[in-house]
Amino acid sequence: MKNFLIATALILTTYLTTAQTIYVDADATEWLGDGLSWQTAFANLHEALAAATDGDEIWVAEGTYYPSSTDNPLEFFEVPAGVSIYGGFKGDELIRSQRDWSKYPTIISGEIGTSAHNDNSNNLLSVMGENVAINGLVLQESYFDPTASSTYASSAIYVDISGSVVVNNCRFFDCVSRSGTAIKGGAYSSITMNNCLIENNTINEGNMVTSDIDGSVTIRHC
Repeated sequence: MKNFLIATALILTTYLTTAQTIYVDADATEWLGDGLSWQTAFANLHEALAAATDGDEIWVAEGTYYPSSTDNPLEFFEVPAGVSIYGGFKGDELIRSQRDWSKYPTIISGEIGTSAHNDNSNNLLSVMGENVAINGLVLQESYFDPTASSTYASSAIYVDISGSVVVNNCRFFDCVSRSGTAIKGGAYSSITMNNCLIENNTINEGNMVTSDIDGSVTIRHC
């Protein structure tokens, strides 16, 4: 029994210590970044997401981040299951409660390519599993032809089939799509929004936040 308890404690300790905070700063020196501190932050959000695993937090400093560096509208930021993204950091905070997303906006922008809107990113963030949190981001300027017959991954945030996300303290601005312009969920997905601002977006039909068959949407104080 004693050996069992020791083994269980070691397993729990290993699990609890595996979760980490990964830092991203658009002004960081890219070749120095390992994401382990503000001083060595990743300059690219894609790198942080590739390094993140279940339970990790990604802290993203103020600045503008684009899904594609090659003007490809089909590229997006892929958020793994169990990962939380927090924006609104100046870039020197020691604890999460020190951030201020109004003063230090973290912007995820689809404004790639030319100044025309119709070549922007179709989708900004794609949630690829359960228990994802997105907090304190500005999501703007995604574009998907509002007259198109397909709406797959055609929103600022797309939640994959059976995925779940909690979105808090975010602003959705100047996005265009046929439906689900702010957030669109696949079948059996779960979407919860709190304290978000949705303004100046364009939709052809349906709702700004929507999910497919047997999905759920909960919106509070938005």
